[in-house]
Amino acid sequence: MGQRSAQTHHINWADLPEAERFNQPMLGRKRLMDAVRMIAYRAETALCGLLRSPAIDTTAARRILQDLFMTEADIRPDATSGHLHIEVHRGSRPAVDRALENLLSQLNEMEIVFPGTELTLHYDLTTKPAPLEPKDDVNPTSQEQGVLKLDLAPLIDAMNETMQGLSGNEFGPRR
Repeated sequence: MGQRSAQTHHINWADLPEAERFNQPMLGRKRLMDAVRMIAYRAETALCGLLRSPAIDTTAARRILQDLFMTEADIRPDATSGHLHIEVHRGSRPAVDRALENLLSQLNEMEIVFPGTELTLHYDLTTKPAPLEPKDDVNPTSQEQGVLKLDLAPLIDAMNETMQGLSGNEFGPRR
């Protein structure tokens, strides 16, 4: 018992051997994750405002949105019509599906253009996945797998602009 009480309870940083010292966490990654969380929360709050009605309060709207975010969806680009079709699968509750149809119609009215493309987002509730149609300008293997390659650089640029407005910082390593 005497040996245990003689041991120090805390070790100073300077007393640690060099091999056992840990590196400082990457602050850029933490700032990016915090910014993504903040943007997601603000988007969820804005969508709550669109979803609320006399029958749906804020708490129920947030639950519906969280379920929507976890729901499977099919993404089909259609360059000829200029739309990026997002087909959300219906849930098991018809009342929630009616509320989502209202939300998706409001989003469709906004005619939101996906960053970095000329494609307008178009949302639908669907019961089953649409069959993939092979196109001449799309690699058949990626079409069969439902892979959609999008350039995320404009989205990151938009996030940088948002963060500069919030804190005057950019994502990534410090210069």
